[in-house]
Amino acid sequence: MSAIHRLVVVGGVAAGMSAASQAKRRQPDLEVVVFEQGRWVSYGACGMPYNIQDPRRAIDDLVVITPERFRTQRHIDVRINHRVEEIDLAGSRVRVQGPHGDSWEGFDGLVLATGCRPRLPRVDGVRLPGVFVLHTLDDAARIKEYLQRDDLRRAVIVGGGHIGLEMADVFCARGLAVTVLKRSPSLPPGYPDDIGTLLRAELDKHGVELLSGITLLGIEGDDRVRQVHTDQGRLPADLVLLATGVQPNVELARAAGIQLGDSGAIAVSAGMATSATRVWAAGDCAEA
Repeated sequence: MSAIHRLVVVGGVAAGMSAASQAKRRQPDLEVVVFEQGRWVSYGACGMPYNIQDPRRAIDDLVVITPERFRTQRHIDVRINHRVEEIDLAGSRVRVQGPHGDSWEGFDGLVLATGCRPRLPRVDGVRLPGVFVLHTLDDAARIKEYLQRDDLRRAVIVGGGHIGLEMADVFCARGLAVTVLKRSPSLPPGYPDDIGTLLRAELDKHGVELLSGITLLGIEGDDRVRQVHTDQGRLPADLVLLATGVQPNVELARAAGIQLGDSGAIAVSAGMATSATRVWAAGDCAEA
């Protein structure tokens, strides 16, 4: 196999920028190009709830390295607001939609770090103003801006996993009455019962209402969300957070004929190689 001279990375958040940086360290003369569909790269996603909790903090203080620093200090060509629309394996190229239109970009090696996206409930109202997910830094910015309103009283969180519970703490700290809705009785899923008991006690201490065994039927409102509709009735809501899990972004890989695993994510070897030659996958789009 000949040497790789141009590596293209699809996705510029955690896994993508880690792969790009590692490749550049190992082969300093390698041309590395990263296409990121959003406006941020390399940010501390785990810190988003804590940033939202503090109205004095700027949202971009979670950015670890800017695209400009990647270009000037690490010599990695990071192109934000560029979305890869197609992979042509036979031609060793990708089709990219950027601010100035489509272009084809060649590669000798390709890393897919397309991440995942929130799995939204299949109910009406998920697009109403005041209904949010927390997945990207832009999501965090939208929630933080919305919390500046002075007419917010009640927050409803759909889902009792890590994000849902962290944001329950955030909304309590921001002065909202919080209700958490869960379909399953375990809290959070996959943990021993004694951990769930401790968590329930902590939520109760802070006045968080936890409703288990409940199914969301819809979200209702007018110019913004007003209430959630469940199989046990309706609950008033000025803000709704959907924390109902994620699904891997595998559409590019699937369309290119790259093998998916049993979980639905991209199948990879121990070295993160996919079924396609010189194509690797990393992060939430790849099987663990």
